Amino acid sequence: MSIFQKWLAILSIPLAFEIVFVIVLLILVNQEDAEVMQQIRSQIVKTTVERVVSAGDECAFLLVEYGFTKEPDTIDEFILVRNNTLEWINGLESTIDKSETNQVDALRRLREAWLDFGNILDNVKNWTSKRTSPEMQVLSLMSIKEKIGDGNAAIHDLYSYRKALDEEISQRHRDTRLLLHIWLAVGVLANIVFVIYMIVFCRDITRRVNALKENSLRLANGQELNEAKGGTDEIAEFDAVFYDVATALQDSFDRERANFDGAADAICALDSTGSITRANEAFQGMLGFPTSDILQSDFAEFIVSDDHDHLKKVMENVSQVRGQRQEVEVGMLAASGKRRDFVWSIVWEHEHQLFMCVGQDITAYKRLEHAKQEFVAMLSHDLRSPLSSIGTTFELVENGAYGPINERMSAMVARALQSVRRLISLIGELLDLEKIEAGEMELNLAITPVATIMDQAINAVSASAENNKLVLKSMQTDLTMNADEDRIVRVLINLLSNAIKYSPPGGLISVDVREGDEGVVVSVTDQGQGISEDHLEKIFERYKQVSRYDHSVKRGSGLGLSICKAIVEAHGGVIGVKSEIGKGSTFWFRVP
Repeated sequence: MSIFQKWLAILSIPLAFEIVFVIVLLILVNQEDAEVMQQIRSQIVKTTVERVVSAGDECAFLLVEYGFTKEPDTIDEFILVRNNTLEWINGLESTIDKSETNQVDALRRLREAWLDFGNILDNVKNWTSKRTSPEMQVLSLMSIKEKIGDGNAAIHDLYSYRKALDEEISQRHRDTRLLLHIWLAVGVLANIVFVIYMIVFCRDITRRVNALKENSLRLANGQELNEAKGGTDEIAEFDAVFYDVATALQDSFDRERANFDGAADAICALDSTGSITRANEAFQGMLGFPTSDILQSDFAEFIVSDDHDHLKKVMENVSQVRGQRQEVEVGMLAASGKRRDFVWSIVWEHEHQLFMCVGQDITAYKRLEHAKQEFVAMLSHDLRSPLSSIGTTFELVENGAYGPINERMSAMVARALQSVRRLISLIGELLDLEKIEAGEMELNLAITPVATIMDQAINAVSASAENNKLVLKSMQTDLTMNADEDRIVRVLINLLSNAIKYSPPGGLISVDVREGDEGVVVSVTDQGQGISEDHLEKIFERYKQVSRYDHSVKRGSGLGLSICKAIVEAHGGVIGVKSEIGKGSTFWFRVP
């Protein structure tokens, strides 16, 4: 049963009882009123009967007095008393119960007795006008006595009935009052029971709501929930849904905890003062501290002193900008006492008043970076200069500066010189790529005609195209671009060189230019074998090469397209490729 149905039952039952209670109470009150009215009518009858008796006595006395005094005033007084008595008797018509034949008959006999007093009165009046014998007067008085007796008998019947009726009415009155008192007691008792039931019902609702509240607090605090309460109402349904939600939340929390603890990166939460409130296993493992030494400790305690101010400034900036993540590189002290380098990504969660920090240990990366810098320095100083000297020596030998050489030796020197030049070019590409990644590449931007760039690039590769029996075709254009001319020429030379390298003899290589919505687009299209779709996304990555023709084709360093991509993106542009196996390839770049 739902709560609404329970409330409806709770309200309808007492409402029905109240209706019945009021109806019965009205019946009892009406019955009491009827009995009171009967008592009043009975009292009126008895009072009237008493007055009639008194009037009868007075009339008899007046007749006797008239018999002795023969005063006319006595007769007038007798008539007045008689008429008044008849009015009282007639007034009893509206008082007595018409359904009681005894009362109706007694009233009729009483009225007839008093009406006969009129005939007797005529006889009495003759006593003064005629000489009436004593015998006739005695007969008249006996007749008066008989009528008075008849009236008294009727009065006695009427009075006796009303007296018995009064006793019955009094008994019914007492019974009615007793029923009224009992019914009032039942009503009070029912109201007490209803109030008690309401208190129990409300206490049950309150208890179950408090149980839900307690479970909510337990869920928020991560404690085990109390046992679910039974029932079929809305609270029971809500309780069941709450348990389902709690189970789902617990599962989600367990997964979150598993992800948090199992994450490869170091993760920790800091309160507004910088104290560590939570840390995952990776954080503890990277620094080598136990959980007891990490939690509630100041995060700055694990940072080298030189980076304290920098970290503090970054955290202040993060806390002022809600939801914005910032990165900071700091040195941290491990339990072994060694320094480890971390990059921390920090964000301020305003709702929870926490800093969420995700850190990566870049100690190994820093070592590699240092080794790479040393390697680049070695390439620049220890390899390129000696190779340049070796190349110069081979050029001198090839030119006969040290004396004539035979044909076989000349070929070997030429191959050696080509290898030296290839190594020097590879070192140059590595150094250029390092400068680009380090942000040290400076662009000399200027408004440059695209035709000039195309002419320089085509002239640089024309000899190679002739050797491979390829035709270079370019379109005429008067478009310009804001670019570093030498850098863009290098990009176009690289794309043309790749097209020459992978195009079959007798093929056509075309250079096209068009103006797009976001800049000038330059494209190089060849008729080579093409590139498979699964290699298109990787072709601009470093050291990635795709043989589009056959394995006899010379292969490069794998850095050319990476350098092209870096140069174009440094101009704010985009580079891409469209290709299909057997239909050639089109490399394009767009510069604003």
